[in-house]
Amino acid sequence: MEISFNPKHYAHVPVYYWPWIWWQLVWLRGWAEGLRRDVLFEIAPNGKVHIIFWSDDRNDLRAWMWAQETAPRRHLDYCDNAAGDLDLNYFVYAMGKALERTGHLIRWVWIRVVLRRVPPFEDSG
Repeated sequence: MEISFNPKHYAHVPVYYWPWIWWQLVWLRGWAEGLRRDVLFEIAPNGKVHIIFWSDDRNDLRAWMWAQETAPRRHLDYCDNAAGDLDLNYFVYAMGKALERTGHLIRWVWIRVVLRRVPPFEDSG
């Protein structure tokens, strides 16, 4: 969250607390820029700035490993790719779309019947 001094962000606070808010925001902005971290904060009606969340340290290896663990894997892209055009060349993709638009693209679909009708039989018991 960008730390700005716009009064619309703390219009719910009485005016006599604003210098105290500005001082805290100056300190918070310096701290965030010095450590190169993003900060999520809120301002209470009494003028106190509360830090709710700050981002991970970019030099921390554990944070990088966590980001790698939660990142989507390359082989899972095909699960979300219903059209099947993820690994196509752009020219092949564009040509297929152009033929589809003009009506000259013929798609052959192979259908295999898995369930067949079976005639009823009598149980010899």
